[in-house]
Amino acid sequence: MKKLRILGFSVLLLALVFASCGEDSGGGGSDTWSDVTNISQLNGTWRGSLSETDSIRNWSGGTWTQEDQELFGNMTVKMDIEMIYIINSSAGTEAGSTTMTMTFSGGNINALWSELKRELGGTADDSKHSIKLTFNFTNEPFEDDLDTMEINSSGNKIRMPLREMGFNESGYFILNKQ
Repeated sequence: MKKLRILGFSVLLLALVFASCGEDSGGGGSDTWSDVTNISQLNGTWRGSLSETDSIRNWSGGTWTQEDQELFGNMTVKMDIEMIYIINSSAGTEAGSTTMTMTFSGGNINALWSELKRELGGTADDSKHSIKLTFNFTNEPFEDDLDTMEINSSGNKIRMPLREMGFNESGYFILNKQ
C-alpha cells in the first residue's frame, strides 16, 4: 500500500505547514490588507480554523492511474483544522497548537480504513472514519516567512494565500487576534 504511505506523508507534511502558519479560507471580507513587514505586527495570540473537502484524487497531487482509481474509488476527505498561534515579538519566539481532523468517506473507505489508521496515526473514530492529529510547539525561534503574510488595517487579522500552504485553490487562511 505504497500510495497510502505517500498519502499519509502528504497529510503530515501539510499539517506541519499549518503548525507554522494560519487559518480559514474566504477572502477576508472588506478588510484592507498590507504586507507584514516586522514581527512586532504579529505580537500576541491568534486563532483560526479551516475546513476543506476534496476527493483523494485531487488531494493526492500526483498522476492518477487506473490502479489508484481501483484502490481508492471516489473517496473524499474532509479536513478540519483548528489553530492557536502565539508570537512573542520581543523574544522572537512562536508557540502554538494545531488540531487536524480528517474524515474519510465514499469510495473504498471500508476496505482501506485499517490501513489509513495505521499509516496516519493519531486518534481514530471508527464510526465516523475520522482521524484526529494534534501538533504542539512552544517557544521556538520565529521562522515564518513574512513575505507571504498580510495583516489587515485594524491589526486584528493576518492571512496567508492557500496556494502558499499547498492548496490547489485561491483564497486565504485567516487568523484572528485574541
